[in-house]
Amino acid sequence: MFAVIRKTYGFNKKVDWVSLSQLHLMTGIHKPHVSATLKRLYDMKVLLKQSRGDIQLIGISKDYSNWKPLPKQSPLPKQSRGVTETVTQGLPKQSRGVTETVTTKDKHTKNKLTKDNLQKTGRATRLTLKTLPEEWKTWTIEYNRRIDAEAVFESFRDYWIAVPGSRGTKLDWLATWRNWIRRDFDKAIHSSTGPPRPPPGVCIYEPDGTIKPGYEKYRH
Repeated sequence: MFAVIRKTYGFNKKVDWVSLSQLHLMTGIHKPHVSATLKRLYDMKVLLKQSRGDIQLIGISKDYSNWKPLPKQSPLPKQSRGVTETVTQGLPKQSRGVTETVTTKDKHTKNKLTKDNLQKTGRATRLTLKTLPEEWKTWTIEYNRRIDAEAVFESFRDYWIAVPGSRGTKLDWLATWRNWIRRDFDKAIHSSTGPPRPPPGVCIYEPDGTIKPGYEKYRH
């Protein structure tokens, strides 16, 4: 309506020819909506039409008594005060080993992760093992039977439990354990001062009395 006023009384005219394109540019309203709005204003007797030949002029009806009011809109229903029940699904209790929570359509289930399906998930987890797994112990013995795997696991577990945030998560804890063993073994070999000594409990001699390959520097 204000756009029509601008195009008429704004130029000292009571009525004038106003196209849909002009109203669209002035208001930003799409032409179909402009046309529907004009029809509604005609029906409400707010706008009037005048024809001059083939040209149709529009303007504001100043007979305000004939204007029809807008239809009353039904009020929105009041929001009832009540108690909204919130159902919280409890987290599953953590059991021994590395675990994951799987969300299904109906419920939460918890699966124990093996090395294979842990890699399939592609998600890093924290260490929750309480005891040294047999697979880890077997690998350690095969790597060096003199290493006290149980004692090393205690320091390994305490270290990673204390690491905060994402730094304390790993994709493959067995690989982390192997790297830990190799690093400690290498450190024990190279960190000693004075004459080189083999790692504690490591025998450098073969059964026939010869030095094992790689241990020649420990010969006294």
